[in-house]
Amino acid sequence: MGKRKGKIQEIFSKAIHSDNPYLYIISYRDFNKIVSVTLPEFLELSENLEVIPVTRIQQIRKENEILYEKLSFRK
Repeated sequence: MGKRKGKIQEIFSKAIHSDNPYLYIISYRDFNKIVSVTLPEFLELSENLEVIPVTRIQQIRKENEILYEKLSFRK
């Protein structure tokens, strides 16, 4: 899990500190559905990853580019 968390934290850091975080869409598992929100919304909902852990993140996109995708996300 260390590599996954590192990759996600790297994407989040770049988005927050040197880009527009509203361009980043985070898709995460919420029970049996996938919810997609902007990065700032995700950080607020997750209370900075306290309520929604990185293990539930399925995909991170910046506009149409996939930056991260959990292997089991696509079927």
